[in-house]
Amino acid sequence: MEYRFDIDKVGATILTIDPFEFPEKLPELIELIEYHSGFLAKAYNTTLEISKRLEAKHYFNYSVWAFMTAGPAFIAAEQQDANEGLEWQVNFLNALSRVVLENINKVLAAPLVPGQFPEHWIVALD
Repeated sequence: MEYRFDIDKVGATILTIDPFEFPEKLPELIELIEYHSGFLAKAYNTTLEISKRLEAKHYFNYSVWAFMTAGPAFIAAEQQDANEGLEWQVNFLNALSRVVLENINKVLAAPLVPGQFPEHWIVALD
């Protein structure tokens, strides 16, 4: 099972999840997810593979995972008080990498337990 990136599905999912801390910035966040889709898709597929090897049965679907990864990275970059441009992008990428590693560490620590999250957020790993 390998995820194929679909920005329309990601955007639609993000708009149905709990409100983002910076709602006026959602279009920018979706654009950043699209721009970094190659990295995010590889990180997500790696996380799925680790989950399967640990015999997990479920994990977040890509759209939810992308929001839960890029959202905190976006907030961290915004809180750095950096100017727009290269400095902000570097802050975002640093935070994004950190959150991806945190997500992988969470997978290593404990499998996702069904029932803790809405069913449409979850994908089966068979």
